[in-house]
Amino acid sequence: MAGIDFRQMLGAASAAGAPGARSDRAPANAATKRLSPVVVTGLVRLAEAVLIAGIGIAVHTVYVARVASFDLGYAAAVLLVTMAATLSFQAVGVYTIGALRTLVAAGLKVAGAWTIIFLACTAAVFFFKAGEQFSRVWLGLWYLVGLVALLAERLGISIWVGAMTRAGRFERRTAIVGGAEPANDIIRALQSQPESGI
Repeated sequence: MAGIDFRQMLGAASAAGAPGARSDRAPANAATKRLSPVVVTGLVRLAEAVLIAGIGIAVHTVYVARVASFDLGYAAAVLLVTMAATLSFQAVGVYTIGALRTLVAAGLKVAGAWTIIFLACTAAVFFFKAGEQFSRVWLGLWYLVGLVALLAERLGISIWVGAMTRAGRFERRTAIVGGAEPANDIIRALQSQPESGI
């Protein structure tokens, strides 16, 4: 049994001039490519992991490298904080298209998770008596620079994702069950919302 291709049906209806058919949208194979939300959120996740690790290494290079080399302890700390941040951001739900589109709510979640991670790092340094192995200034600078960079990155991403959503570039599939005037009302309501991505 073959599947039903609604895009083909809409294209045929549009070509036939059927009432209610939508001919204002570009066909699926047009020059404008659709973006997969899964790919976009995965790339954001990767970019944030690289950003976090890069800032940790850069702060060490600029501040700590004069007095201590980037040894296994610092490498492990960078790796653990990067993994903890990525997992924490996933846990608080900031890797969805909706969260990437909203700066304030997602920014507060990112800032909260980032702060908790560094509070845990500070507690670990204290309880494991590792104050001699790690620079507290490095940890503090990594926290501050990282927080500013993450929020700036989220601002840029929210602007870009909002523009792509309004342009209808994300793949979204919507099925409306039923017909007649109530279905047309739902379709018109969805079309009137530029942030719906439909």
